[in-house]
Amino acid sequence: MSRLVTLLSLSTFTLCAPSVFAQATFQPLPFADTYISGMSADGQWVVGGSLLGGANFRYSAALGFEPFVAGTSGLPDVADSGAPVVATLLDANGDEYAGLWTPSSQTLLPGLGGQLGNSVSSAYATSADGSVVVGLAWVPSFKAHAFKWSAATGTVDLGAQDGMSSRANGVSGDGKVVVGWDEDGFGTRRPAYWDANGEHLLGVAGEAWDATPDGAVIVGDESGECLRWTATGGVELLGRPRGADPIFDVATGLGISADGETIVGTSGSFFNGQRGFVWRRGAGIVDFRELLIAYGVPGLDAVSITEASTVSADGNTIGGSFGVQFTATGFVATLPPVASVYCTAKVNSQGCTPAIGFVGTPSARGGSGFHVTASQVLSNANGVLFYGLGGAAAVPFQGGTLCVAGPLVRCTAQNSGGSGACGGSFDVDFNAYIESVGGLGLSGGTHVWAQFWSRDAADPFGTNLTNAITFMLWP
Repeated sequence: MSRLVTLLSLSTFTLCAPSVFAQATFQPLPFADTYISGMSADGQWVVGGSLLGGANFRYSAALGFEPFVAGTSGLPDVADSGAPVVATLLDANGDEYAGLWTPSSQTLLPGLGGQLGNSVSSAYATSADGSVVVGLAWVPSFKAHAFKWSAATGTVDLGAQDGMSSRANGVSGDGKVVVGWDEDGFGTRRPAYWDANGEHLLGVAGEAWDATPDGAVIVGDESGECLRWTATGGVELLGRPRGADPIFDVATGLGISADGETIVGTSGSFFNGQRGFVWRRGAGIVDFRELLIAYGVPGLDAVSITEASTVSADGNTIGGSFGVQFTATGFVATLPPVASVYCTAKVNSQGCTPAIGFVGTPSARGGSGFHVTASQVLSNANGVLFYGLGGAAAVPFQGGTLCVAGPLVRCTAQNSGGSGACGGSFDVDFNAYIESVGGLGLSGGTHVWAQFWSRDAADPFGTNLTNAITFMLWP
């Protein structure tokens, strides 16, 4: 009997209590009829407004609500540090201007020479340090144009390609890339961005809403699908959430993490309602409510999460809106890391300690994109990833530690390749594995524990073990 078969047999008798997983959280704001539209980089501050109009707010769990009088247009945003807030503010005559707000002051910004009703301009977003403000301002031709303001330049008209209207919805953290929409000659909004080289269209029907701090990744929607644009790869259409109506529903990316790998947004239509979503590489677009339920957040059965509108720099704190019956309330939710490494690896015969790792997001439906890896492995060694669903273990085995409780399942064996003493590596795309075996009970919400075993001819036992990894499959 091979040593690997012995390992698999022994493991059925070494069950231990499952590891305690980090949990997701879901915290409604303490006041109903609110929405969240912006968040500080660390997720500690959020800003938004009242669905009834007339007030915006800044909020933190530590300091509570700080409401202030505001106009009804635009969307509040906040600098990375939590101040200043940009919003549409009112002058003494009740006219609306894009402006800057702090608890001790407010500053109204100049418009572009036009006005429609009581609206001169509206604020939509700010740069990381609050020094750049973007939004919409009226021009004398009764059109609205995207604008960009800084203390050095004043209010700059970003124009509109076809003589219609445009609007800035967001701006990169460094203030250099502005994103939004520009109307064609028939009034259809097109996703667009502005930089030092002028305006650039990203499609024919949609809007751009947010960008990474360096402006290298932009999100929004195009022709009904969530749009992700990169400076190196151009436009990528990410689709819609599972079950969306392909005719009426529009999936819009509203916020993006600093690394460009987490997108939050909303999908739906007047006919079908809205639902918030989150996108990550490997998992695709996932209904946010379903994800929180999979992570064990209670009390969401009667809740409709309509929008995930903003996300922290690390991609793990998300703000948005949810509804219960006929009310709507802002919320702040947190997600745990997609995977955690635990246990102790066995030092191999060459004195190297192999290390397990991961890239991507584990998903029961993703099809590909979650790589469980091992580095510092003996070169040209045969090995295999094995996993279990019964929890973690810490059992002495063949001079190392068996870190996964049985029963165990083996993935396809690999050769580590490489050169030199410890130049080998293993890489298993676990999402692709799930698809290849037709699921095999690996559904959304399933917790998995996994570890690599490999051969080591110079070891007294002839084997080696990495440390281990645990993760939950996204639905």
